[in-house]
Formats: sequence, C-alpha cells, structure tokens
Amino acid sequence: MGHHSGSHGACGSRGGMKMGFYFAEVRKLRRELQAAYGAGEYKKALILGKNILQKYLENDDANTMEYASDMHNLGVIFDTMGMYAKAVEYYKKAAILKRDCSGESLSYADTVNNLAIAYNNMGEGEKARRFHGEVLKIREAKLGKDHPDTIYSLFHLGNTEEDLQQYEKAVEYHQQALERARRSADFSKEDMADIFASLGAAYDGGGNYRRSISSYEKALDFMEKAGVEESFCYMIWILSLAEVCEKAGWNELAVEYCEKAVQMRRKMMQDSHLDYINSLNSLGILCCKAGMFAKSLQCHEEVLRLVQEVLGSDHLFYADTLNNMSADYSGMNEMEKALEANAEALRRKEAALGPSHPQVAVCYMSRGRLYEKMGRDTDALAAYEKALLIRRDTVGRMDPLYADTLEQIAGLFTAKGAYEAAAEYLQEALYIRREAETGTDRDLVGGLQLLADVKQKAGEGQAAAALCREAIELLEKHFSKNHPEYAIGLAKLGEILAREKQYDEAIQILTESAAIQKEMLDEDNPRYLKTLEYLAEVCVRKGDYAVAVQHYLALNDANYEETAEDKQRAAETLLAIAVCYLAMGNEKKAEAYRKEAVEKLSRAGGGLTEKFAKRHQQYDLLANKGKLPYAGAERQAKMEERRRLQKAKDLFTEMLAQRGEQAQSLDAEAVRNAISLGDLQMRTGNRDQAFFWYQAAEQAAEGMEYAQACRRLGEWYLTAGEYLKGLQKLTNAKNYIEEYDSVKTKDYCELLAEIGDCYFAMGEKEKAVGMYLPYIRLFRELQLPRGKQYQRRLERTGRLLTDSGRHKDAAECFSELALATRMMEGETENFARLLLKTAASHIAQGNQKEANTLLDRALLLGTAKGRETEAYGKLCDRIGRMYAANGSLERAEDCLSIAYEMTRNGKKCLTRDGLAALLSVLRKLGREERYFAVKQGKKLE
Repeated sequence: MGHHSGSHGACGSRGGMKMGFYFAEVRKLRRELQAAYGAGEYKKALILGKNILQKYLENDDANTMEYASDMHNLGVIFDTMGMYAKAVEYYKKAAILKRDCSGESLSYADTVNNLAIAYNNMGEGEKARRFHGEVLKIREAKLGKDHPDTIYSLFHLGNTEEDLQQYEKAVEYHQQALERARRSADFSKEDMADIFASLGAAYDGGGNYRRSISSYEKALDFMEKAGVEESFCYMIWILSLAEVCEKAGWNELAVEYCEKAVQMRRKMMQDSHLDYINSLNSLGILCCKAGMFAKSLQCHEEVLRLVQEVLGSDHLFYADTLNNMSADYSGMNEMEKALEANAEALRRKEAALGPSHPQVAVCYMSRGRLYEKMGRDTDALAAYEKALLIRRDTVGRMDPLYADTLEQIAGLFTAKGAYEAAAEYLQEALYIRREAETGTDRDLVGGLQLLADVKQKAGEGQAAAALCREAIELLEKHFSKNHPEYAIGLAKLGEILAREKQYDEAIQILTESAAIQKEMLDEDNPRYLKTLEYLAEVCVRKGDYAVAVQHYLALNDANYEETAEDKQRAAETLLAIAVCYLAMGNEKKAEAYRKEAVEKLSRAGGGLTEKFAKRHQQYDLLANKGKLPYAGAERQAKMEERRRLQKAKDLFTEMLAQRGEQAQSLDAEAVRNAISLGDLQMRTGNRDQAFFWYQAAEQAAEGMEYAQACRRLGEWYLTAGEYLKGLQKLTNAKNYIEEYDSVKTKDYCELLAEIGDCYFAMGEKEKAVGMYLPYIRLFRELQLPRGKQYQRRLERTGRLLTDSGRHKDAAECFSELALATRMMEGETENFARLLLKTAASHIAQGNQKEANTLLDRALLLGTAKGRETEAYGKLCDRIGRMYAANGSLERAEDCLSIAYEMTRNGKKCLTRDGLAALLSVLRKLGREERYFAVKQGKKLE
C-alpha cells in the first residue's frame, strides 16, 4: 500500500539512432540505482538518479515517458528519505510530463498517487485529498471499481479524511474499500487487515470505540490468517487496541492487550532495549489505573532492575520508577512502603536536579496524595504547597502545571467541606487554563467540572449547572454531539441538576448521555451501565418507578454474571427493582424480586454489600411506612456535612498552629488559610471567630488577598447590620481591584452589588442605584448565572428606578426578570406579576402598545385556574385599572365589569379604586345605562 512507481512505457519516438547511443548507459545507471536503493544507500541512489536525468538533458530527450518515469523514481528516493518537499517537487514534474505524453494514464495516476501520499506525510491534507480523488477517478475509469489499485485509492482517501479529522467521511471511504476488497480475488489478507486497522483508527477518532475495537480485532484476525502475527505491525495494532479499550473504560481488557504487545516486543528485541523498558513501564501504569496494583508493582520492579542495568541508578528514569512504585504500594494500602519509595525518588531527584526543579515538584505532589490517603491532611497540604512554590518559581503562575497543583489542593479542601477555600483555588486554576497558551480543552473542561462540583456542594446549584453547560459547549466544539466525552459532560450536568431536584431536565439529559454511550461504547460497557443506573435512581427520586424499572431491567440484562462481583451487582439491581414495585403498590412482584435478589447474593458469596444493605433498608422502611426514606437520607447528609465542616476547621486551625502563626503575625502563605478558616467559622455560625480571622488576614495580607480579606469583613459587617463599616471595607476592596487588577471579573461584579446593598440598607437609594446598574451591566457582560440573589437585586433596582421616575430603565429590569423567571419556573403567577410590573413601566412612558401586549398576556395566564375564581376577579380589577391608566378604555371596561359582577355575587374582587376607574371609563365611553347600573349596584346588561 505504499508507492506504486512502475513505468508504463515511452511516449512517441526516441529520436532514432540518437537514443541508441546513450540509452544503454541509462539502463546501466538504473541497475546501479536499484541496487543502491535496495541496499539502503539512498544518497548514492540520488546521485545516480540525477546522472540519469542529466543523460536525457545532454541528448535533448527530456520530453519522454522514460524521462518522466526516472523523474518519478527520484521522487521515490526522496520520499523514502523523508525529504517530502523534494519528493513533491519531482513527483509534480513527473506527473506534468506524463500527462503531456500520454494523458491521464495509469502511469500518470501512479505518480499523482505518490504525490498525494507525500502531501499526507507533510500534513497537507487538503492537497492530498484533491490528488487522491483525481487518482481514484482515473483508476475507476481504467481499471474498474474492484481493482486492487482502485481500492488502494479509497483506502488512501479514508486515511486522508482521518488526518483532516473528518472521521465520518474516513469511515465511509474505508467501508467502500472493504466492500470492494471482499469482491476482489486479488486482494491479500494483509491488505484487508490494513483497511480494518485504518477503519478502527477512524472510528476511534470519531469516538465510536465499540466499532473501533471490533475493527482492530478483525484486522488482527486477518493478520493471523495471513501468518504474520509476529510482525511489528501486528504489535502496533495491539497497542492501538489497548489504547482504545482504555479510552472506553475497559481497563482490564486494555491491560490484557498491552501485556500481549509487551511480550511480543520482548521477543523482537533484548530486554535491555529502551523501547521494551518503556513499554513495560507503560503496562505498569495502565495496571495501576485498572486497580491491578500487584501486577503494576511487578512491572515497575522489573523496570527498576532493567533501568539500573542499562542506565544506572542515578538516571531520572530510576527515580520516576520509584515514584510509580509508591503509587502501586498505595493502591495495595502498604503506605509505609509507599512513603519510602517516594522519599527515595525525591532524594534522588533533588540530588540530580536540585531542590527547586519541576521534576522534584512531581514527587511532592505524589507525597501529598499519599499523606491525604493516610488522613494526614496538614502534611498533605504542606507537600502540595511545596510543589506549588517550586512550580511558581520555575514554570510560573500561568502554567498548566501550576493549575494542576491548585486543583489538587482544592480537592483536599473539598473533601473536608471547605468549599469557599476550594472554590478560590479552582477559580484561580480556571483562569490559568483559560489564559494559558499550552494545555488543552480537556483540561479546561475538567477545571469547569471540578468547580461545578464545589459550587453545587456550597449551595450554588445554578452556578454549578452554568459551569457544566460551558464545559459541554467546549466538548461539542472539540469532539461532537455523539462522542463519549460529550456524553460524560452531559452526565455531569445531569448529576448536578438531579442534586438540585430538577428531575425532569436531569432525566432528559441523562437519557441522552446514556443513548450516546450505549451506541459508542456498547451495552455492557461499565461507563454506560454507571450512567444507566444513575438515571434509574433519578427516576426513583422523581417517583417515575415504572420508568426506573425499565432502566434497571436493561442494567440487569447487560450483566452476564461471569464473576462473583457481577452476581453481587445483579442482586443489587434486582433489589432495586423490588423497591420500585413496592413503591408502585405491587407487593407480589416486589417480594418475588426481593427473594431472587437475596438468593443471588447468597450464591455469589462474599457477604452483604453496602449498596445491597442500603436498598434492603429502603425496602423494609417502604414496606412499613409506605414511602421511601429520602427525608432521613437528607438528614444524614446534613449531619455528615456538619462533621466535614468541623474537620475542615480543625485542618485550618492545625495548619496555622503548625506554622506558629498568631493573629498578629500571619505570613503571606498563612493569609489564605486564615480567610478560609474565617469562611468555615461563618458557615458554622461562629461569627466572632470568623471576624477574628478575617481581621487578622486583612492586617497581614498583601495583593489580592488584601482585597479578599476586606471584602469578607465588609460582608461580615453587612450581615451584622453595621452598614457604614461594611461600606468602608467593601469600598477598600473595590478601590484596590480597580487600581491593581481586572474589573471584568465575577468578584468585582459581586462587590458592586454588595456596596449597593449597603447603600440600600442605609436608605441612600440613588447611591444604591449607582452601584446596582453597573453591577447588572457587568453581570450581563460576563454572562453569569442568574441566581435568586441576582433576581432579587434586579427587582429591587427596578423598584428604585420606578420611584425615581426612570421608567425606561425600570422596564428593562422587570422585562429581564420576567424572562429569567419564565425560563426557570415556567409561566407561573410570579411571571404574571412581573409582566404587570413591566407593563406599569411602559404605561408610565406612554408606550400603550407594549403595555397592552403585556397586560393581555397576564390576563390570559390568569385564566389558568378558572374564570370563576376570586383570584381571577382580583386580577381583572388590577389589570382593568392598568388598562384605564393606559387609555385602553374598552379593555378596561371588560376587565372591571368582570370584577364588578363577581363582587355583586359575593366575591370580594373589585376594589374602591377599581370601582372609581369603572365609573370613569363608562362615563368616558358614554355608557350611561351601565354607568347608572354600577352607581346603583345593579346587574350589568
């Protein structure tokens, strides 16, 4: 499937006897060229090739097919040497001459084919695509669709589309090539394997790992049938298959394939070869990721031995392997051995590179993870901070490695319930990822999702959902809407929404995620099954038990119960089905499934699992009380949250104590910890302690930490009702940011709002508006999530603007608020109320048409609960008065008349102002009979 450089004859006359005098010498030079090329003496071959071309030029015979063929062959030599630009130069010249001599012949197509492949190798896919397409057209016309060379062209087009990341087109071309290859008797098994492997790569690129795995397996099968399963190509495809399995979450299968490839590489080369050592090391890392720690340790121990023999124990590879072994020991819960291996790796790296090298920071990160697992949180934090300082001083604050460290520290704080502190670190990491030139969209997506988790746990569910949606937009841009990575992003959003009890949207999103994963990963893939199970659990929470049963049954059907763990999972699923049937009142089916679950768990051995015990508790409580015990679960979650908060306070207190810090002498590194401790004290209601640490941080802080401490103190005073002191501290923070940092941030935006809150509480309404309006503008510009606090401030601003006669600005506020309310709640009474506020602002401006449209809509919404209700009558009274104020007299008459009649019939709907407005409207419209009927309290005709 490489180059096809055969000559297809000459064009026209050779020049009679003239040709005979030199062509024998040309043939001799060709033989020498072929011998040199075959021996790998490419420079010699180049010299001979150029000599051949010179012979043609000396004899004025450079316009023949023979000359073109020799020009082509010189291109092949450059191609083989990797000098693709020179190869392109000669292929182009050869192609032009061949086309001039014999038109679009097969020989011309061969040269253009090689030209296209050279462009592939240069990364110029668009040019390669054009020339491959031209070759395909010629070969189909002259050789037929099923000729091997035609099939090769389809194959090359598929590879080109893959290079251009047009994976669907790549798959289409490879499938056409396969279909034709199956019909061709001249197509070899090895070439069939080539196409299947390329098809596997195309499916991999598009995220269809299920079909990618199947294609690679077929490629290997064809290689085995061809008897070349010991080849280098076979080994490379096994490694590709292992990589796809890892991407799809089939870690154990990935290990199996990777191990086979390592064994093959061992047969091909000595165990001292670095390629073999690197492969063995990669296998160890993969085993560790799969949770096969004993096996990963075995691999890394062998790597350590080989590295010592080949490179010596002072080489960095030796230290890296020790650090990998520390992770293996940690997985086996042999923590002392893990610390020893890490300490030795750290010692060796410091000796070789010095104490402040990025490689040393890697060891400190590993040490932090070990301490964190051991529960030694302050030691873990100290190790992470050491890594952070090294990375700050070497790669800089804007490097993704620095962001990695911030995220690791945030993870520790999150686990302890210190969400404010975690969010600070994650927001800094996210800023780095957005601004950094290096790094990937995947890193940014991961940062967004980490921050979303923390925001949700901190009670900012809407902000968490907005972060997840931003991550999904990035995933769609980087991948596509049917890629497993996109599905994972959807699942994350579904999880956030479910925690916020937005079950309808969560179920819709999780269903979409599960459908993608089932198609692209397979119906028994662990990631798909995890999403399916969570989807079922969300359906249970919503009360959609029948739908949940269907999902649980699908989950059970995908479990082939091959291992004891599979049998345990099957028992857990059956018990979940039993719970659902019991919730639906079908006690007979529920008990049947419960008994089957208990029997299956007994046969599996291994005792009661935690999930099974929890579900059986649900079953028992449901049987006794008739409802699922979610209230109890929520109470338990709150108790656990309180315990985490206490642990977090203990952590920060201990950290400050270990530093020997007093409130009067905090160093720069301790300021952040003091602010975090203050946040935790506030969350647990210890306001005095919170104030103590905020004030200590403010006195010692510099830079942005100073602004943060000022803001925390300002918020403290605001909630304490000391508005003037709060205003002073918040203004200090605002002024500092304006002078030294960016004002296009969420923090600055919130500061404006909090200063506005102070002014409002102090009764200085104009100054409050002066803060709220820029806050609202910046909020919109930054596209921040419109939570309840923003909506409250927006409505407050609308009222203040109305009071000051700024009705246009007020209408804008109320209109935005109404739109946000409809998106979050639907067309509720609250939405109708906001429509009326917006309408009132338009009436004040004299915008009759806009006001009437809004009033009409609000009136229509009011009919939802029935036209005979007192609530509807009262709404008619209010809207009727507004129609009257807007000059829409007939509309006003209709509404106020309804309120009047309902009041006559005993419902208190028409107000005194409404009665006065009705009489005024009737008089203006000249409705004398109706006017006097109302005056006398009689029925209106």
